[in-house]
Amino acid sequence: MRTYAHEWKIFEYIRKRYELNKPYALEWGGWKQWNAQAKAEKPIVYFICETIPDWIDDITHYIPTPISDIRYYCRNRFYRKTHVLPTGFKPGDYHDLDERILHGVMNGLVDYVEVELAYKSRWCNTDESKTAKWRNGRCPELGLAHLAWEMTLDSEELDVNERSDTQASTAREVKAIYDWWKARPNRPDPYDASGWTAICEEGRVAGLDFLENGDDDYETRKSEAHKALHQMERDYEVEDEEMLIRVIKRRKSLWS
Repeated sequence: MRTYAHEWKIFEYIRKRYELNKPYALEWGGWKQWNAQAKAEKPIVYFICETIPDWIDDITHYIPTPISDIRYYCRNRFYRKTHVLPTGFKPGDYHDLDERILHGVMNGLVDYVEVELAYKSRWCNTDESKTAKWRNGRCPELGLAHLAWEMTLDSEELDVNERSDTQASTAREVKAIYDWWKARPNRPDPYDASGWTAICEEGRVAGLDFLENGDDDYETRKSEAHKALHQMERDYEVEDEEMLIRVIKRRKSLWS
């Protein structure tokens, strides 16, 4: 794993000694503001702890860069496949575009939590990362632990330089959508819950004569079940669309 001069203990000591309070994470656009403010308030300390490490990184990473580029390309191309959205569908099965959009976006969010945020948590060397179990390159526990930490970043107890209200809000939204998608397969089946499966089975067992002769009670129950079926399907479609829109609204914050 590549290390950066900014992480060297000597620079961390100087920052602490001269109170250059560098946040662990900031919301979108926050780093530009922090750099400008820190440079204006403590130019010498900023130069030593931020500018010099940049120069060191430029020098020390110049030679390994081509090798790292090849390694990262192979990893992203053949292993992580970051150029595609993972639908999770079985190869060979047909799915319409609306299904591919929904499943691609939602499973992409799952990968964001279980892979990207999980690795981010491991980079931070948290207590959870030391005992976490990885399976097939992912660790839901670490990803969720990182979200749990992000959700505390709007706490009133934090220093202003440590707070990130937007990051905390996004983390809560990601967690809610993640939990919904994970639980979505357990939604009641519309055909069973509406009674449509039972009414069809009743007609099948009764036979053709029963259906041809008619039964007002049966036809009424059949009509009600059919309406309930379509209502549940519409409700599910609305729910799916609302959750998909919630992801799209937060997409600019889904980076690691």
